Amino acid sequence: MRLPKLPVALLVGFCLFALAAFAGGAVLSVGYGIALKNTRELLYGNADLSIAALRQGITGHLDPVASAVDDLAGILARDPRAATDDTALATILQAAMTGLPQVTALAVVDHDYRVFRISRDPARASLKWANWSEDRQFQATVDKAMQVGDGHWGAPFYAETARISLLNYYKPLTGGDGRMKALAAVISLEQLSDWMIALSDRPQQGARIRPFVLYGRDRVLAHPLFLAGYPGLSDAEPLPKLTDFTDPVLASLWRTDPSTVEGIETSLLHNADARIIDSGGTRYLAIYTGLSGYGPQELLLGAYVATSEARVQLDRLAILPQVAAVLLVVVLGLAWIIGRLVGRPARQLAAAADHIRHFQFDQAPLVEDTMIREMSAAAGAFNSMTGALRQFAAYVPERLVHRLVALGPDRSIRPTLRSITVMFTDIAGFTTLSEPFPADQTARLLNRHFEIVGGAIEREDGTIDKFLGDGLMAFWGAPIHQSDAAERAVRAALAVTAAIAEDNRLRRQHGEAPIRMRIGLHSGPAVVGNIGFPGRINYTIVGDTVNAGQRLEGLAREFDDGRDVTVLLSGDTAKALGPDFRLTPCGSRAVKGRGAQIEVFRLEP
Repeated sequence: MRLPKLPVALLVGFCLFALAAFAGGAVLSVGYGIALKNTRELLYGNADLSIAALRQGITGHLDPVASAVDDLAGILARDPRAATDDTALATILQAAMTGLPQVTALAVVDHDYRVFRISRDPARASLKWANWSEDRQFQATVDKAMQVGDGHWGAPFYAETARISLLNYYKPLTGGDGRMKALAAVISLEQLSDWMIALSDRPQQGARIRPFVLYGRDRVLAHPLFLAGYPGLSDAEPLPKLTDFTDPVLASLWRTDPSTVEGIETSLLHNADARIIDSGGTRYLAIYTGLSGYGPQELLLGAYVATSEARVQLDRLAILPQVAAVLLVVVLGLAWIIGRLVGRPARQLAAAADHIRHFQFDQAPLVEDTMIREMSAAAGAFNSMTGALRQFAAYVPERLVHRLVALGPDRSIRPTLRSITVMFTDIAGFTTLSEPFPADQTARLLNRHFEIVGGAIEREDGTIDKFLGDGLMAFWGAPIHQSDAAERAVRAALAVTAAIAEDNRLRRQHGEAPIRMRIGLHSGPAVVGNIGFPGRINYTIVGDTVNAGQRLEGLAREFDDGRDVTVLLSGDTAKALGPDFRLTPCGSRAVKGRGAQIEVFRLEP
């Protein structure tokens, strides 16, 4: 039996009237108790939110640095020019700095403890190798990083020349000619503390929250007071002691007897501890939790608030019975008016949400403002969400999202073994080609190139997995099964070949250097699904098939005969093709990472 569909204005008006008439007495009798409980939960909940905001801010500030440095280490290991050409090395480091605004400097260390450093401050960017072999502490730090064997956060240190304290992330370097030993990224603690200002200035339920981050239990790592620099630091004391810190409340954190926690409802806290601090005749509630993985010492994320500020919210509840009585009378007369006011934006929200449901972000209309605060906030939030989705859609393959939604959450998310065909592309000599160009012109060149390549891939229902500098990785056969995945991939490669040839013809007419490409195709089994961790997940493919496809793209440089696009495919891909494709056998080749040789074919236009 289908329920009747009532207009929202009639429904809201009737419900408000009925609730006001029927539940007025109940509201007056139990409202205060419920409101008191909710207010307490909100107070503690907002404290938990402040801790969560700190955690998100710290991880959001540091994790991208670690991930980017790990990726950069792989790039340096794969690029032989970085080991011999200082200009190429500087270009790679400067490009990495562009995407990491939180990094103060990037440095490469060789086995002779020479340092090649790129700094965000041009005055401190050496852009040449400097001998640090006399700095024993530096040598010990680098040697320790090599002993760890993987990327890790080191202990904070003090830079005498810059007069600031810094965090550093070390990553051992392997590959190339072995000249480079380690890669390091440096982050200023002043910058780490910068975003805490907004959190400190934003009141939570009328109570002003003061955030902090400790290194261990006795050193201050991040605090709003760091923004203007902190005096008295040195190489021996890179972080201020908690007991001597200029914030007297924070300095008293561990001085109070932990047994004096009366009134703290620890059951309302989630994965956090609390203490009462007595400082300057005022009591403060401090809430804190640990965070590991960012140095030898555990970080302690916390915030404190004066209990008198929190008490204001509880005192305001005393007027609830009087306000409830007045509202009970007023709501009877305003029920119908409110219903009509709610109806129009609700209908607009429903219509706009339907566009969002179908991923029609550009067609979703703006929801008009209304005099009802909640509906106005909802309209503003929805309009902001729509604008964010319009921008976010450019970073997420829309076709992939549609396919995953069609499959359902269980089938689309669970990693499975699938038969796929993978494609890797790369621009030959891109660094030389783009070196004379400014950054914006290089970006336009790449955007035009990816428009050509990506369009050919999507026309054959392929999925672009990721962009790899001047190349990309795409695959066919997932998430939707495609029995002709190999043929689709080869047709896409042929379309790219034709499009690049036409584009090069126009480039030559304008006196521009042509673009030459390499493409590798391989077919086989791969694990397909969501790979990553809860804060950062990609729908991607992993396995030997992916590695073999990438090796084929690299092998294509050996068959470069001057044509615009050189396409190599494996014997596994060739076997899956029909007779309509022209292939030239190139024999069997050994590729790195595989014991058996791969039978190689060149695709002819």
